[in-house]
Amino acid sequence: MVYWIKRLANILAVSAFFVIFFAGINPVNPFDMLAALAVMLRGVLGASLFWFGGFVIGDIILKGVVEDIPDETIDVLEGGMLQRVRESKAVRENAILKPEDDAEDDAGTDKKKSKPRKKGR
Repeated sequence: MVYWIKRLANILAVSAFFVIFFAGINPVNPFDMLAALAVMLRGVLGASLFWFGGFVIGDIILKGVVEDIPDETIDVLEGGMLQRVRESKAVRENAILKPEDDAEDDAGTDKKKSKPRKKGR
């Protein structure tokens, strides 16, 4: 999700830079270096402000939209990597909680294991 927020902010910043740059060029003498430097500086400052604003607004909007989506759906949207990690973690936890020796007891059999008798008594 952070990838898309950064991507949106970068697109907004680049477009703001070009709009400010081309709107600020002197139409009488477009190759004036001093004016071009000032316009470029204004474009960079405007682009940085638009990037920051786009990042904050994109973060608020995308996280507001995504919080309504269940975790299982988000895992699939992000490539399923977290879903596979959670599934393997759940399998490992179940294996720890349910050893193979007790598997017969869980199957419904109430057989008690008898202890071997000691010889000589």
